[in-house]
Amino acid sequence: MSEKGIILQRGNVGLTQAVHNGDNIFYNPGAEMRKKHIAQKTHNANKAEWENSKTCESRVIENIHSKHGNKAHLLYFYVGDSNDENSDKSYREILLTFWDQISEDQVTDVWGDDSPIEYLEQGVQKLLKDSTKARYIAVDALDQLPMRLQERLLDWLRTTTQKCNLSVAISCRNSDQIGELELKDTFSIEVTTDRNRNDIKIYLEKTLHSDFLDKNPEWRERTFKKLSENANGMFLWVRLQALNICSMEMEPQVDMALTNLVPPDEIKKMFEGYADSFENDTRDPFRQRVCQRLMALLAHSTTPMPKRTVFIALSLNDDGDVNESYEQNLANNAHLIPSFCKHLVEINEDLGVFQFCHKTVVDFFRTYRSTIYHRRIATLCLSYLSSDKFSDGPQRGATWYDQGTLESILQQHPFLGFSSSHWFRSLKKSIDNKDDSENKTVFNLFKVLFNKDGKAEERGNLQLAFQVHLISQGKSIQDGISHEHIVGYFALVSFFDIINENSWFDADKPDAKGMRPIHWAIRNDIDQADVRDFVNKMKRSGADINVQDNSGCTPLYYAAHCGNAEVVTLLIDLKADLDVKNKHNETALIAACKKHHGNVVRNLVKAKADVRVQSEFGTALQAISLVGCNKCAEKILEQYGKSRIRETCGPFGTSLHAAAFHGHVDLVKLLCAHRTDVNASDPTYGTPLTAAASGLNPGQEPSHYLEITQELIKHGVDINDRSGRLGPALRSAAYHGNADLVKLLLDKGAKVSKSKGMMGTAFEAASARGHEKIMEMLLEADPSAKTYGENDKEAAHERQKVQRRIFRATVKASSVNATNNLIGEFENFFHKEIRKGATPFLRGLSKLGENCFIDVVTLTTASAEQRIKKGDQQSKRNCKFGFDILNCFGREDPDAERVGKSRLYLRRATKTFAADGVGDHFQQVLDRMTQAAVKILEDAIENGTSEVIRLIANTWVEALNNLIQRPGYGENMLKAVVQRRANELKGYMSDESLSPGEKWEKAKALALVGIELLVVAVGRGEKFKRLSFVTSKLWVQAVIDVDILGKDGALATQQLIGVFAERFISAVEMKDVAEVEVCGKSGIELLRAAALSGNKSVLDKFSGEWIRCWDFALQNMDFETQQTIQRRVMEHSECFVDETAFEENFTAKELLQTAIKYWESQAVSTLSSPV
Repeated sequence: MSEKGIILQRGNVGLTQAVHNGDNIFYNPGAEMRKKHIAQKTHNANKAEWENSKTCESRVIENIHSKHGNKAHLLYFYVGDSNDENSDKSYREILLTFWDQISEDQVTDVWGDDSPIEYLEQGVQKLLKDSTKARYIAVDALDQLPMRLQERLLDWLRTTTQKCNLSVAISCRNSDQIGELELKDTFSIEVTTDRNRNDIKIYLEKTLHSDFLDKNPEWRERTFKKLSENANGMFLWVRLQALNICSMEMEPQVDMALTNLVPPDEIKKMFEGYADSFENDTRDPFRQRVCQRLMALLAHSTTPMPKRTVFIALSLNDDGDVNESYEQNLANNAHLIPSFCKHLVEINEDLGVFQFCHKTVVDFFRTYRSTIYHRRIATLCLSYLSSDKFSDGPQRGATWYDQGTLESILQQHPFLGFSSSHWFRSLKKSIDNKDDSENKTVFNLFKVLFNKDGKAEERGNLQLAFQVHLISQGKSIQDGISHEHIVGYFALVSFFDIINENSWFDADKPDAKGMRPIHWAIRNDIDQADVRDFVNKMKRSGADINVQDNSGCTPLYYAAHCGNAEVVTLLIDLKADLDVKNKHNETALIAACKKHHGNVVRNLVKAKADVRVQSEFGTALQAISLVGCNKCAEKILEQYGKSRIRETCGPFGTSLHAAAFHGHVDLVKLLCAHRTDVNASDPTYGTPLTAAASGLNPGQEPSHYLEITQELIKHGVDINDRSGRLGPALRSAAYHGNADLVKLLLDKGAKVSKSKGMMGTAFEAASARGHEKIMEMLLEADPSAKTYGENDKEAAHERQKVQRRIFRATVKASSVNATNNLIGEFENFFHKEIRKGATPFLRGLSKLGENCFIDVVTLTTASAEQRIKKGDQQSKRNCKFGFDILNCFGREDPDAERVGKSRLYLRRATKTFAADGVGDHFQQVLDRMTQAAVKILEDAIENGTSEVIRLIANTWVEALNNLIQRPGYGENMLKAVVQRRANELKGYMSDESLSPGEKWEKAKALALVGIELLVVAVGRGEKFKRLSFVTSKLWVQAVIDVDILGKDGALATQQLIGVFAERFISAVEMKDVAEVEVCGKSGIELLRAAALSGNKSVLDKFSGEWIRCWDFALQNMDFETQQTIQRRVMEHSECFVDETAFEENFTAKELLQTAIKYWESQAVSTLSSPV
């Protein structure tokens, strides 16, 4: 195989579970459940099959792995089915997977859900370009992507192959879609039916067994011969025929089946015959209902369906109640269900789901009588949601059900999640016209859900379903939601006229935040085309398109914020007011600039939106300068004409300050060319030149900042300006230690004697950071450099105060990429400083990190946002400090800003929307900070001293304890961010691209972080007891997730538990009594968590390791007293304080008690004294 070119496969698709050739691949939708789209439990088996098969894509992947190992970058993706033609989600997933596969030790979750796809494309492309390894990309089943995404992916691949020496492998049934890629070298790969013949015979020999066939070998031989001769290489056809014949009991049945075989090339005709029989064969009504419902549910479900969910759906009565007898019978006889459905359906026992047997079956039934199937699903879901058991929640308030209660409800009612997320999708596709008589049942169900059926009591069924759906999307429901808002959110266009005619819809009905149905419609991120039509219908029925919610935001504002270009265009055409300001003085244009929705920005500017509006955040130009988009900036600047650009300093200074700080070279040049004031003074930076010097942080490209510096000097910037808190540019450059920038400034006239301010002098800045070369350069330029002023004791304190305020302003600005950059630079500072020991600078960094984490936690809550809004004037003053990140790190702890207690209300991160326009990404930032903290602690454990490790671990524990003590949401938020880290642990252990040694090194590093945090939390005492308990539970759950991976997982589990054992044994060997005591208590927490988990396998392993550790301690620490042993036994007994937790798991309780008794007896024996 050549090292370069494109591998084009014609004919194959869906190779996720491939073992045969041609269009005959088993379809396993379970593969969609994992990030890299390979079902974990089947991956190893598939790999073995791949190595002996001729399947193109699989052979390519295995060939590259075997040939290059870790010396090549292989990016691969198995495209799953997508029902959503309008969403970019599938393409985003491809790029995110590529990023994950190539980024190695780099941070992988840096891309927010609202990050422009262009950034992802550029990011992956840059990593490929910078790589020194051989580079391969494999994309399987390209044609399963929507056409526009196919074209975009191919465009991106074309561009990437031009920039990189890259080989590409694509499988696709329609080779025309490959387009220009075929102009490159391609490999000829032969796929023939002959190669399948032997596989088919082996399969038939194994499968053709039943009571009838085994008793009548002549019929078995005839069946074998008939099927093998007529298969024409199509394995699916053979499989379905064989399974159905095996279910036959009489000779005439088999004879007719063999006589009337539908040829393989007419397999869709066979599907149609089966499907028609499900609709028309009424001899067994229950069997018919099972087939009709299951085929509809699987055809239009986005993933395979769990078995219990299916049993409930098949057992529902017309009133939505579950017939428990039916459900139990189905569960006991689940093996019959595939035969009911002609074996088009199968049970994947590994995943515990029902699924179609093959991709072609999915394709057929997804289009077969689509309207009828969707109506069937909608009726099932709505009748279930109308049930009285969902009418009242235990807590009425901001949410219909509190989150804890909701979790138990979802476990008790597994069909609730499916119903809540599918009723509206199927409802939209089940209405051909409003006069269809078949719609009567659906309308009657809506009467119940809308409380229009004449009953007096208020019911919350629809609100509950809406909350379940939102939570599945990472969002939260707010108070005052009615059916009007839900109808609006799902943009039920087909129903709008009917609902409106029946006076069931109040277009002006506000929720608790003043949002009307039109606002909620624009929040929709499911089908933007429907949103446009829905908004249009609302306008024609009299809705106010300029209506403002409590925060002053209009529909146009939200459409701009969400990036819904179609709705923005519609509202412009409908003459919506373009310049309505919200309570932060922001317009729709500023919102679009902040989120960098380029099409929306250009459309609004073209429509003459006012570009000069000055909000708390700044003008539209200031907002887009933070992002760095030249195209948008050009359009905005056109509206200024030849007039001079005048701006007040926003939270990031002027446009020029923001562009200079972030290294946007071309934008700086563009702004300078349009007569922006290069000497505009900001309270923090002074001139844009100081902003540029402050932006050259670790990891940034120095050449960009050198070019910006030269451009600003060319346009007359005052090189020695001292008006900002950070002092002149030379002081900032000296602080960051870039010799080229310092030299450039000195050569262009920067004076060492003038490079001082409230943060100290240039020489003091270089000295504080240990930049000896810079100190020499300054002394060479001015021998008196040491004498200009004394180090200001308040400088470090001021730097951290400024930094904390600025980081908070950055997060509130909704710029995910800017925030990611700042956190990345923060990581780089830690990486450099950890190796120097527990310096004052490192202590300051740690405290700053803790405070910033607490601030983001606060911003994530609705009550905290309210509190911040009340302190608006102070926020404005804080914003004036600008946007420097590195000049603001100091060596002393800053004064902590006071953080008030929050009420019980969690505002979850959302994908496209936040009520105040800027809060949709707070939880993403929280997760990113957690990831950074883990990376920093990993770095400390690997490279730092014990003092450094303890310093960083204590800081992290303080921050987490602050989070968990926030009642109502703190623990859930902690679980959410820690679960991501647990998923990374599992990902390392299941990553086939890593060697066993590499897997373990990565997993061990993450495990050490978890153990360090637990030991530190336990050692902090009673105040941290809840954190200790939750941390131990999460750590044990992560171990369980690894344990279920099979043989390799079991070995890894023992190793992970051994990480803690090593910590304990090391303390014993050092005879460190205090450390042994803390590790002992930590072991109690882990043992209790293992018992509470109910996982006997993991509890066995923990108990065995725990006994071994204490045996070792008793044999090697003769100074341990009987009282110490008794304390450990008493702490073991604490595992049983919460008897309720053990009521449903007597086995775990018994096992734990046995372990305690055994351990106690061993202790007694060793000490030769009674306990």
